[in-house]
Amino acid sequence: MRFEELDPRDTKALLQSALDLTDETDGPPVNENFGSYHAFVRARVDILPPGGRLPQPPVYGRDRRATIATRFLASDEAGELSDISAAIRCVDRIIDYGCAHDFGRPLRVSPIKCELFLLDWLPRKVLLSPSEQEAVPHVLAAWVRWAGRRTGLPEEGVRATLDALWDATAKFSAAYRDPAAFGLDRALVDRLLPDGDLEALPRRAFALPFLSGTHRRADGHGLVDLSELDPADPGDRRVLMEFEHPGGDEEHLDAHMRLAAMLWDGEPPHLWDTAQSLLDVGYERHEILHRLIDVLDLWGDDPGPSGRRCVCFVTNLRPTELPVCASRSRRQSSDPGRGLAGVGTGPWS
Repeated sequence: MRFEELDPRDTKALLQSALDLTDETDGPPVNENFGSYHAFVRARVDILPPGGRLPQPPVYGRDRRATIATRFLASDEAGELSDISAAIRCVDRIIDYGCAHDFGRPLRVSPIKCELFLLDWLPRKVLLSPSEQEAVPHVLAAWVRWAGRRTGLPEEGVRATLDALWDATAKFSAAYRDPAAFGLDRALVDRLLPDGDLEALPRRAFALPFLSGTHRRADGHGLVDLSELDPADPGDRRVLMEFEHPGGDEEHLDAHMRLAAMLWDGEPPHLWDTAQSLLDVGYERHEILHRLIDVLDLWGDDPGPSGRRCVCFVTNLRPTELPVCASRSRRQSSDPGRGLAGVGTGPWS
């Protein structure tokens, strides 16, 4: 352990960032005494001089991450892993998590970091295959041993981390909810999640619920099989919109395309937050889409800081008759399950 003197301004910036992150985290991993001294720590931080800067985490590009993964997979610690293909994919996730969510420190291991990775980040963010679900605790255990040796972590630190990992492993099967467990077709899920971002599944299914069946082309010439379309492709997405909004003019389809693209990307995030709020109070999916389109027409692609304009404008209104739109989803009721079911003849029904 090494101690060094910090500039008081940088100290304030560092502590302020840590406290803010703790406040923003649901169920932060703090001990039972944190609440009693939280106000005291805040008061001490407040008297420090402002103007400090946070240290910038190191950047790990694709090549550097691949080098780390290769060295791990060639190590003695990884030698006992039986499914190398699954291990490769799992270690990529471990490295990505350390780079993006541990301030550029993929080799740092700790009990809390392992628990957050296994029980919080993976279940929210990553679509794992059945083989990866089975392999990831074992890959993570091998990673702890290897990274601990590489960084000089004392043996007691490695043991404590492994103990926490095995405790978390017992809870992992309950924490990780594979979409297949809800009866969702894996091929459909893969089409909605080409990037493996599990957190995006509800909003993408809400934006593009019709992914199966046949559809007569807008020009009237021939049929198209919706199950063969790629919802991530703008051209195929346009065909899906034409199916959902038969007879819609170009301006109407453009508005829905714009909104679908934003929901697909999750930017700005408050659009989906607002849609969920409206689902909770009983709005139908089609009504919600038009409310959001109205907001975008008024305020552009970023309707206000933190989405306050979007939320206030939309949620202060009551369900009313919308302009006539020949939309199939208008005749369906939305499911409060965040777009994963109940959107008519789409794949989630």
